[in-house]
Amino acid sequence: MTWEDITSYDVVRWLLEQTCRGIEQLQPLYFSQGADFCRRAQAELDHPPHLSDPNQREVYLGCLRQLEQQTLEQLYGPNMRAKSAIDKYAPELRVLVEKLQEDRDGYQDNANAVNGSALQEVEQEREVAYEVEAVREVQVPVHYVPWKPTPMHRDLFTFASTGRMAADSAAYELAFATMQRFSIGKKFGVSNLGTSGKPYVSTEFMRTVKVQPGDTAYDNFQRPVQWVLFSTVADVAIIIVPEEAEQLLTRLQNVTFPASHILSYAAPITRKMLHFNDLKYYAVPALPSNWEAPTWLHTELGIYSGRLYFNFAEYSSILAFLGVKETTSRIEEDEDVEDIQTSEESAANESKENGGDVKTRKNFTRKPLAFLQEWLAVRRKGQDFAETPM
Repeated sequence: MTWEDITSYDVVRWLLEQTCRGIEQLQPLYFSQGADFCRRAQAELDHPPHLSDPNQREVYLGCLRQLEQQTLEQLYGPNMRAKSAIDKYAPELRVLVEKLQEDRDGYQDNANAVNGSALQEVEQEREVAYEVEAVREVQVPVHYVPWKPTPMHRDLFTFASTGRMAADSAAYELAFATMQRFSIGKKFGVSNLGTSGKPYVSTEFMRTVKVQPGDTAYDNFQRPVQWVLFSTVADVAIIIVPEEAEQLLTRLQNVTFPASHILSYAAPITRKMLHFNDLKYYAVPALPSNWEAPTWLHTELGIYSGRLYFNFAEYSSILAFLGVKETTSRIEEDEDVEDIQTSEESAANESKENGGDVKTRKNFTRKPLAFLQEWLAVRRKGQDFAETPM
């Protein structure tokens, strides 16, 4: 084997050789296009009144149509169809057909030529592929008017200092009662019945944008639960906004014997966020070392905030709060829990019949499982929670 220098002659020779090979490989495509042209031209000569006669037009179109889909055998298998008869073509087309047949006989045994059927299909798809013109319609974003922040209510200062709530105060309201303002709350008839009645939200927490109560837009402009003002005296919790927490921190951080604590919270939406679940991550003032959050606070705050992960120890309390029970194969609604719309009336009737000693179980919504699914979808902004404990 000898090594020689490559010159421009070798490069030009290689380029010409590759060009010739490319032309040889495309010969079946040239034959296919030429035969198709002759067939369409002959169809036009055979059916001259195709523009005026509907029957002739349908026959003419049948000659023009080609199969858009072919099997692998049709594309790459041997062509068993008989050769087209040259006599059926007009004299002016017969010369072209004979030349095409002659060229075909010359390359059909050439190993460099690609199957003509496959190239024909590729070319055909390129011809019949229609581009879809998509016209974008720009949607102007809707700008909602936000509520302006208001000074913090004095009853919140009193609650932070004494740990006790003022009767009929406008500074806070029951958390699950506020769900009646949501479109989901109206749909499922959510109320405060069946809850502990201890979680509250501040009035400022519900003020986001100016929309009509029950509007679906109101569901999409809700604050996340971040700060909780918990009273160890009254065993009550109020969800507050960051601005309120900032004002209360200056009052509570140096208190020696606090009656309430500000607890930081984030709804566990991943497994690594479970350390926020015990509500001891950060507290002002510091919590006692042996303090444990009550069960109702874990459960109801988790439902309201839309958490996706929880400790297994809370599983039974969550089922009890929702009014559902677990069987061998599924979780279903507990039939012993009465509908909230008729619970008060039935409780009054049973109380009269039994001397006022009967207690009726209630639930905060008619369909807790369906409500929970839609509530989590709104709270989590469409995040998939199918593979989470919730």
